[in-house]
Amino acid sequence: MQTTDKYAVIFLLLLLIATALKAENTRDNAEAIPDSLLTEKYITRLYLNNPDQALHLLDEAEQRRIPNMEPFRINLLRSMAYSQKSMHYLKERYVRQALASDSVRLVPKRHLRALSQLVMALEQSNKYEEGIRTAEEAVTLARQLQQSATESEILSIIGRMYVGMARTEEGIEYMTKAINRLQNTKDVRELAQVSTAYGDLMSTLCDDGQLQEAIEAGQQRAEIIRRMSLLPGPPPGYIDQQYGYLYSKMAYFYLLNGQVQQAEEYFNHYLATNYAHSLAGQGESIPYLLKKKRYREAIEINKKLQTLIQGQDTVNYNYLIILDRYAQAYRGLQQYALVDAFQQRITALTNSIYAREKSSRAHEFAIIFDTQEKEAQITRQDYQISLQRILLYSISFATVISLIFLWINCKNLRKIREKNRVAFRQIDEMMAQRERLRRAWQGEGLSSPDKEQDLHIFQKMENTLLSEKAFLNHDYRRENLMELTRMNKNRLTDLIKECTGNTPNTYINRLRIEYAVKLMKTYPHYSIESIATDSGFKSKNTFYVAFRDVFGVTPNEYKKGQENKEVMEADE
Repeated sequence: MQTTDKYAVIFLLLLLIATALKAENTRDNAEAIPDSLLTEKYITRLYLNNPDQALHLLDEAEQRRIPNMEPFRINLLRSMAYSQKSMHYLKERYVRQALASDSVRLVPKRHLRALSQLVMALEQSNKYEEGIRTAEEAVTLARQLQQSATESEILSIIGRMYVGMARTEEGIEYMTKAINRLQNTKDVRELAQVSTAYGDLMSTLCDDGQLQEAIEAGQQRAEIIRRMSLLPGPPPGYIDQQYGYLYSKMAYFYLLNGQVQQAEEYFNHYLATNYAHSLAGQGESIPYLLKKKRYREAIEINKKLQTLIQGQDTVNYNYLIILDRYAQAYRGLQQYALVDAFQQRITALTNSIYAREKSSRAHEFAIIFDTQEKEAQITRQDYQISLQRILLYSISFATVISLIFLWINCKNLRKIREKNRVAFRQIDEMMAQRERLRRAWQGEGLSSPDKEQDLHIFQKMENTLLSEKAFLNHDYRRENLMELTRMNKNRLTDLIKECTGNTPNTYINRLRIEYAVKLMKTYPHYSIESIATDSGFKSKNTFYVAFRDVFGVTPNEYKKGQENKEVMEADE
């Protein structure tokens, strides 16, 4: 038995002992958190600022079977905590679990609350069609319960989803319905909701080029703010902030619509607010200043906004807006070198945001997997505790049986590892050979001028493909290569055959396969489906066939070889 196998035996012995004591240890650890913290009220206050701690308390409450913390309440609270972490798939997962409970489905108010959360999760995940169907069900229930504020909120979400589907006219229709549902309310909170709905409507109308309609919506919003100002309840500075924000938008809309005098009047109204003297308020004036060609003023305000976030994480869309405004202002000043510099920063930041979002999604899917394991563990917990005494008495017998099983398993495992080792090395050698060949092409000429010219064309084509990654588009085909090289079909086929030994489409698939191998090494937690999609394949099956044709093993076999790399190196 090899050294690795001996360590595995020792590990198994420790694991069996730890399993026998697990229930007692869990009970001791649980006592560290008092029951007073495992309440819906406390966790509801906690999740906004500390969602991770809230999730930890919810796990504890579930394990202890805390009274008044039924599973549906825990699932709804989990969905809210994951929403705060922008993990919308997990939010959707737990809302659906809550909706499956009779305690939610058969209690109309709870049902409406859960449906509303599901609608928001579907919107945030861009699942618009399902989101609209679910929202219509929620609207019907809200009307039955006479929950006008909830109905209005869901109608607004439907409007945003239709806009997201490029069905702007329907989106505007639903936004208008949302406003009309609360138009006559005298509740200050509901009026604030109407004001927000008007803001969505104004932006949508402006983006659609309906500037006069956007201006009219802004005038109606001003009346809503005036009505709020006459009621008790708005926090200090809220009304001023609402007016300042509205006036800055109205000035911009009037300017876009060619009504310069009205634009200046509203901009002066904006300047008269306290909000206009705050840093956030000054930022709202930049679109107007840029349109008025007051570029240096816009730059000065933008510098203040940039200073505000210095030392913070700037990989976000707000910082992207700041960079874009710099580029617009310097373009207006005809300082094109600065424009180019900021455009480069915008490109780099956009790539960073995309990479972070992609990593975040991968992390979320990893949590989903861990969550499934955790739920299975909780289900087994009671059973494991009941078997604790039996397990303590039978541990010796189980150890002997386990050692025999481990010995057999280790022999089989060595065979599998040997197969994976060979596949792993072959693929690495093939990839390294490919890189050496590319470098050799760049450093050596060919025997004839014609071949040198062909090699130059091929190198230029391949460098463009590798830098722009156009082959990651699953519709990228030979015709695209013809456009790139400006060659006809036969000449392109001969060129790629001469340089690679492949047909054009096989060559494109080869690039995708090489990219997939790099993804597997860089992101070992990605699923095969994700790797296939990100590498430009239409389906997992197509990816499997292409991968096997190139390397002689399946993607799963290669991935297992990657995962066992350290073990294989230790065996060697």
